[in-house]
Order: sequence, then C-alpha cells, then structure tokens
Amino acid sequence: MLNLLFCMEYIVSDSFFIIRAKEWVLFIVFGSLMTNYAKAAGSEKKIVVKGGLIERPERMILLFAIILFYALSYSNTIYLIALMAILTNITAMQRIMPVFKEKTQRG
Repeated sequence: MLNLLFCMEYIVSDSFFIIRAKEWVLFIVFGSLMTNYAKAAGSEKKIVVKGGLIERPERMILLFAIILFYALSYSNTIYLIALMAILTNITAMQRIMPVFKEKTQRG
C-alpha cells in the first residue's frame, strides 16, 4: 500500500480533483484502519459490529482493480483511488456510529 502511495505522485490528474493522489491514498489507509479499529473496539465492549458499504474482500478487489488500472493506463486511476477513499471512510463511519450509540446509551 505504501509503495502505491509513492508511485501515485506521478499520476496525471484532472483539474476536477483538488486533492492529489497521495492524499487520497492516505484517506484510504485511514479509512481502512478506522474500519478495523471500530470492529475491534466494538468487540471489546461486547457489541457486534458487522457490515458496512465496503468490507475487506471488496476493498481487496477494488485495490486490485486500482493496481490493474495503474498498470494499464494510470491517467484514470485517480477516479478509482478517490472512490475507494470515499467508500472506506463511509464504511468506517457506519461501523463507528453503532458503537458510539451503544456506548452513550449504556452511559
């Protein structure tokens, strides 16, 4: 994943994206780590946390697609990177919210 981070600096980006590819990859890493952390924090408090928009198998498939697109045509790879960053952070929020709600209800 970090190797991908350093290679992405050379992606040709559109003017549509204000954020560079390097920052998108950091958002992917953050979302993936927070998704796993939310599940671990929930299981520590005896709260079952499952589901979400894009779980680990889907993240691996999307990461494989990003690497494949980068090998074929790296000019459009930024779209898949941005999509994965957004979806992983949405999944992290979907897992954090039930844990947060349960914790506030228990007091």
